[in-house]
Amino acid sequence: QTERLLQRCSAGLEKVFRAYAMDNGRLRPHWNSDSLSKFAQDFELAEELTRLPLQRIFQDCVQHESCNGGPAAERGELSAAGLPLALAMISQKVYMAAATIAPMDRLVTLFA
Repeated sequence: QTERLLQRCSAGLEKVFRAYAMDNGRLRPHWNSDSLSKFAQDFELAEELTRLPLQRIFQDCVQHESCNGGPAAERGELSAAGLPLALAMISQKVYMAAATIAPMDRLVTLFA
């Protein structure tokens, strides 16, 4: 169910990724920890997620990409393929207090 939701949103996720991506012309576009912080600030998530939890989410997503052969993971960079995981982790963290909301609904609420 989550995979289908993310597939339906793939065009929008790609636009979000590109809007915050670092691209110096040599490397593939990627996010660094500042990209994720800027995203959280712009989408008014920064109050619920301070810098330290955001950095942890970023590092965990980069580590996950690294374990799966991600191209830029060794440099601490998150590719577009890692964005859905980051958003899923953010949604669970932001809506953690709402214990009655199912995990899938937390992700949907983040997109709302």
